[in-house]
Amino acid sequence: MAPFESTGLSIYPDSDPSGIIVSQLSLVDLAGSERTKRTNNVGDRLAEAASINKSLMVLRQCIDKLRRNQRSGTCETIPYRDTKLTMLFKNFFEGSGKIRMIICANPKPADFEENLNVLAFAEESQSVCITRAVDRLETDTGSRPPVPRRFFSRWNYEIDQAMTTSPMLLSNSRLSFNFIINDPDDAASIAKLKEQCLALANISNRENHDFGSQVRDTEIPLRNALCVADYAKIQMEELRARSEQDAEQIAAYCAENKKLKREVISLRERLSRYEAEDEELVSAEEHLRRSMKEERSRARKQDQKLRVIQDICEAPSPSFAQLRSKFSIGGDASSEAATPLQKRKVTTTLSSQAGPSREPRREQRTPGGPGYFNPKYHRRSKSAPRVLDHQPTHRVPTGGILRVKMPQNAKHVTRPEAHQLQKSSDYVLTHQEVDEDGNINTSLIKGECIPTAGGGTAVLFNDIEQVSHKSPGRTLRSSRSTNRT
Repeated sequence: MAPFESTGLSIYPDSDPSGIIVSQLSLVDLAGSERTKRTNNVGDRLAEAASINKSLMVLRQCIDKLRRNQRSGTCETIPYRDTKLTMLFKNFFEGSGKIRMIICANPKPADFEENLNVLAFAEESQSVCITRAVDRLETDTGSRPPVPRRFFSRWNYEIDQAMTTSPMLLSNSRLSFNFIINDPDDAASIAKLKEQCLALANISNRENHDFGSQVRDTEIPLRNALCVADYAKIQMEELRARSEQDAEQIAAYCAENKKLKREVISLRERLSRYEAEDEELVSAEEHLRRSMKEERSRARKQDQKLRVIQDICEAPSPSFAQLRSKFSIGGDASSEAATPLQKRKVTTTLSSQAGPSREPRREQRTPGGPGYFNPKYHRRSKSAPRVLDHQPTHRVPTGGILRVKMPQNAKHVTRPEAHQLQKSSDYVLTHQEVDEDGNINTSLIKGECIPTAGGGTAVLFNDIEQVSHKSPGRTLRSSRSTNRT
């Protein structure tokens, strides 16, 4: 734009070429976004479309990099020089002007994708904020004060409209003599008056010229001072308004800060409470873990004790082993160790008959028979044995004094099972029968339980113990009849 005169007295722009500032207005048609297959461009039109698309792509890159610099605060180089279009927009992108973009969208549904791309490009361009460049203040020849040119021109125009344009003149009516004309023909007095008036006019013109020059010399600095004062007043008002706005924002920030501090204090208290509860839970969990560990160890020890007791209960008892040694073939000496009183009082005869012979047996396996076992290498358990006592279903009471003494862990059954034989080390079968004289004889058939190769159990009978009852009278009569014969 062309500036006004430095004096501000004229409302017409200055015609001096050195004081004229040239501004730039660029109107750019970015062309359409249609595809080549739709426009069917060939030749120069196709090359022009390719160049336009390249310019649009570089423009999009410049906008993206400006947005990236704005977000991250970096100073990435903007490729302005890649195309003429971006080079034309360089000053605008750097804050020396404004950019306005007009988007033309086709409401046709078939152009939805193209419209979407165009609108995305426009939205990205709107998100770019550029810091405006500071207006340069020129102080050439000291004629204009350090205020913006537009403000200075507008201020001078308003002052000129408010002031009157009538010139200010000085009046001087001093006469050096008394002006009295008594005779109309007094030419000397008239000539003298004429000279005096001409002298006064010259003095007045000279004084008016000096006064005008003084007014002009004083008006320019006065106008500049008043313009600077008005501009400073406007700036002060703007700064005051901005200061009040900043004060309001600071008060709001202080209130928000106090609120956040209270929330932080409450959150810290809640956090400390949660930490205390968490510590209590951790300690309780640790205590529970220790208690469970102690309970498990105690239960393990108890299980071990129960297992030992179960092994003792399931193992053969030593009392039966001693009884077995008494009932063995070489146990006659033990029977002789009985007291004479017992021999006199006992009327029932106790005889032991060895079932198997002393010669070694040879077991022959038959098809479908019991599993193979080797009684020679069968090792008896040294722990307490377990006896399986097989009693008859209906046992006849004999009323005898001598009674069978079984170990405490003996198992009394009337129908033995396979698993019971596997858990037993000895087997005793009780059998009752009536002899020729009508007396009841009780036979205790004893054997060893030996595991077989097939997983079963074989019973090797090795001893028979008989308890018989006889009538004394009949015995004497039978002996006498024998002697007579």
